[in-house]
Amino acid sequence: MSESFKPYQSIAEHLTISFNSDDHFTIREMSDVTTKKGDIENIKLTYTGAYDKSFSSLILNIKEVIFNKTHSDNIINNDYASYNNMRISYKIRVKDNTLFFLNKDKSEIHNFVCFKV
Repeated sequence: MSESFKPYQSIAEHLTISFNSDDHFTIREMSDVTTKKGDIENIKLTYTGAYDKSFSSLILNIKEVIFNKTHSDNIINNDYASYNNMRISYKIRVKDNTLFFLNKDKSEIHNFVCFKV
């Protein structure tokens, strides 16, 4: 962990992904940042962009990062802002009602409970 993040014990991220159409998505995120002293402060964000999906892969092209609530530490804010205009590629797997995001080596990165609406 870099020197900048030493005051923090953990960052717990809670994400909701909506696939709004055949090629656009929205991610709503709320993260709880816990200091080593046990204080918790949250940050709230919305990511928007386009996606490409094939049989076993998903590419997210994040076009905009919107801060709904910033953190008091600009290092945290800048870290999240760095996703602006980023392209992220995942391997994906669906099992029952769970969508798994995997890295290129097929290790799990995220998993999401899925609902079709």
